[in-house]
Amino acid sequence: MFIIVSSLLIFIKLVEMMRGKILALVLLLVGYVIMSSDANPSLHDYGDALSKTILFFEGQRSGKLPSTQRLTWRKDSALRDGADEGMDLTGGYYDAGDNVKFNFPMAFSTTLLAWGVLEYGKSMGPDLPHALEPSGSTDYFLNPLPRPASFMLSEKAPGSEVAAEMAAALAAASLAFKAFGDRPYSKLLLQRASKYVLSQQNLEATTPFLSYADNFVCNVLPESPTNTVSFSPGGLLFKSGVCNMQHTAALSFLLLAYARYLKNSKHVIRCNNVIIAQNQLVRFTRKQVDYILGDNPLNISYMVGYGTKFPQRIHHRASSLPSIVQQPQHIDCKGGTPYFLTDQPNQNLLIGAVVGGPDIHDAFADDRIDAAKSEPTTYVNAPLVGLLAYFKARSSH
Repeated sequence: MFIIVSSLLIFIKLVEMMRGKILALVLLLVGYVIMSSDANPSLHDYGDALSKTILFFEGQRSGKLPSTQRLTWRKDSALRDGADEGMDLTGGYYDAGDNVKFNFPMAFSTTLLAWGVLEYGKSMGPDLPHALEPSGSTDYFLNPLPRPASFMLSEKAPGSEVAAEMAAALAAASLAFKAFGDRPYSKLLLQRASKYVLSQQNLEATTPFLSYADNFVCNVLPESPTNTVSFSPGGLLFKSGVCNMQHTAALSFLLLAYARYLKNSKHVIRCNNVIIAQNQLVRFTRKQVDYILGDNPLNISYMVGYGTKFPQRIHHRASSLPSIVQQPQHIDCKGGTPYFLTDQPNQNLLIGAVVGGPDIHDAFADDRIDAAKSEPTTYVNAPLVGLLAYFKARSSH
């Protein structure tokens, strides 16, 4: 369901190298399994979409909320998380709509957020401090893992990708905080990430990556003769399964990052006899972003609160149940069923939430019961932060 880490070691070993090289290597770190002219005007307000995309993360916070919380209907939650095991597991972010924290998607979201901040933070303006706050989920990763031995893995019980992605999140956030002023915290994150590097013998695996990266692009772009990816009639990249927008957003961010590398390196992609230029990657990513924001056959924005027509019945427990402010009485487990089954809009507006999206025919039913299409996740919004910051800086607004 999520994106798989290929090599955490790159981030740790080469964290102090020039950003251009790190950019190329990070693509390997978060290698994706589904193998425009910048000046073109747009009718979308990418700055507004960026602000809302970042605000969404405040609706995913767990634990004691900070005084700066702007989504006021979301209150403290899970304040005794880990207490039954004698550990403090409070804090962090719920991954989606069911009030559950998973280390893998939380770490991946943190990595992509930090990468977006690192590359496009200067274009975020007043949203930059808020964009760094979700990267602070690293506080959560620091607390429950006092020792690397906390992860017990073997050939019969594998799972190294989870530990690797958590360390990658620490290292990525270290870069972001270093770039924007908090050097002591950056140093702490890098030190902790280094403790989870068990071997450095695989660093040479980065050598052939560029050829794989080019093949990846050729497999995705519609104009490539070797394209293997499906698209809806309206142009949305589509991969069957749960929450298609995770693929659309993450893949688009990877292509935008690679486009920047192509521009800086003068590298040329060849898909058989077709040459793919850097601006073709940018145009592709813009089309995907614009589809999400409303340029689609249904003329609906798949981001809650953006535009005049957006999903009202998202699959999200905190958004669909009444806030404790309106109803302080306890709601037990079965007490939430009527709110889940009603056809009424959600009680609380989770601004910035991007849902799973339409099917391959561009059809979408605004129905919270259909979680695959109506549930928002952190790993959809995380790559969108960098994408929207880039287009904000190059739009006519």
